[in-house]
Amino acid sequence: KQWKLLAQPPNNTLNSYARNTKQYLLCTLKQHTDSTGYALTSAITIGHKASLKGSTKQYFSASGASHLLAVSGLHVGIIFMAISLLFRPFKRYKNVQRWGQIIVILLLWIYAYLCGLPPSIIRAVTMFSIGALGIITGQQNYGINNVCFTAFIMLLYNPNYLLDMGFQLSFSAVIGILLYVESRRSQVASQCKVSAETSKITNRLLTWVKDMCGISVVAQLATLPLILYYFGTFPTYFLLTNLVMIPLGTLLVYACLLLFILSPTPLANWFEWPITFLTSSMQTVTQFISTMPGAQLTNLHIGLFQAACLYALLFCLYRFYKH
Repeated sequence: KQWKLLAQPPNNTLNSYARNTKQYLLCTLKQHTDSTGYALTSAITIGHKASLKGSTKQYFSASGASHLLAVSGLHVGIIFMAISLLFRPFKRYKNVQRWGQIIVILLLWIYAYLCGLPPSIIRAVTMFSIGALGIITGQQNYGINNVCFTAFIMLLYNPNYLLDMGFQLSFSAVIGILLYVESRRSQVASQCKVSAETSKITNRLLTWVKDMCGISVVAQLATLPLILYYFGTFPTYFLLTNLVMIPLGTLLVYACLLLFILSPTPLANWFEWPITFLTSSMQTVTQFISTMPGAQLTNLHIGLFQAACLYALLFCLYRFYKH
């Protein structure tokens, strides 16, 4: 009984305020969305999964979009970009930029606290905070160093994070993406200079698609041994899913943020249709992809030694790709 009491969050003013704020956001979503929209928006924006149906979780898992339902670095990055855009007009003023980064750090930690401080979001917010501190102090940021320092701080606070599945998947994906980006930057690539505006737009679109495909494949490969070890399944159409679902998820997060900000005003009603359209589109896409032939490979469980060997093979492939 004593341990159960210690495991409960302390009933202080800060926790009470966080619970009330989260409940207010959930009530706002419920007022402006239907049941399906409420379940998806509450899970994607603030990590509240109590309203998600089992079929919805299955559709997202089989199609390779389950990472959208878990608040992680993708969601923090979307919010970080939205807040940073507010301070972009003041880019010339260094003092304003520094105070803006401080505000960004505070808002991100408030968002993490509202989501319940899961390991994945702690990792993301800590990394973005380190990057913001680097901008404030004028120091250069190194991605791998930030990841290692973040892991050190989290394990210093709670060593049990090392055994947490979310911690392992989150850091594996981030390290894989950073190694991929580093190797991409080291390669010498020729860039085509086209004067026509349509060609520029086309090149930007192709570049975005190529980068999105590369990052999706690398993140999936970096977490593949752990996914096979814990779940024994593999979504074969994850690349197609991410190309469609990540833009839809980004628009949904932005629409919900505007809904939260404008909720005391009648302007909040304007976002009911966009949110309903986005949530229904995400539900339709995941359901369609999950029902395609061979959408999910099952019964692929591997042992711990096999997972370690698979990581060794992936590291050899990375060294081959880099050199």
